[in-house]
Parts: sequence; structure tokens; C-alpha cells
Amino acid sequence: MQQAWIESYNNPKHRKMLFPTIPTGVGNIFLDYLRDNGYPFEVNLLDIACGNGRNAFPLADLGFKVFGIDGIPQAIENDRKKEKEIDLEGETDFVIGDV
Repeated sequence: MQQAWIESYNNPKHRKMLFPTIPTGVGNIFLDYLRDNGYPFEVNLLDIACGNGRNAFPLADLGFKVFGIDGIPQAIENDRKKEKEIDLEGETDFVIGDV
């Protein structure tokens, strides 16, 4: 199964369909709730199957410390590059792993 996900991620057509780059659905509702209501304490979050960081980066941007894990090495490599590009190093940490 792991190999199938890696192959899907590496296929540009499948990547666009299966790995959105921004939060969708419930992710947007949750982010809107946090923006509107805040949160009273510092929180660390675990993003299991973080893929390309579509939820991890917006949450880190809100001030959460986010630990992302995914079994697709290329996705994690891309996340690590992006965290440097958007200056969120130290707010995010990404590792390759199978949960």
C-alpha cells in the first residue's frame, strides 16, 4: 500500500487530485473557528498523514507548533523545503513515518 501512495504522489495528475495544497472542507471550518475564537493556550499539534502540509502550514501560521508525519518521502522533503521558504522553521517539524 505504501508504494501505491508514493506512486500516486509522484504522478502529477494524481497529486493534484489526491493531495490538495490548501485546506478543504472541515479543515477550512476548523481554521475559521480558530481565527474567530482564538485559543487560550500554547498547543502542539500532530498532523498524521500530513502529505504536503496543507493543514500543517496554516496551523503553524496561526501560532501552533505542528509535528507532521507521512510515509511519502517526497512529500516530507517538499514540506521541509516549504517551511524554509515561508519562514516557519521551528514552528513545524516533518518526519517520514508509517502510522
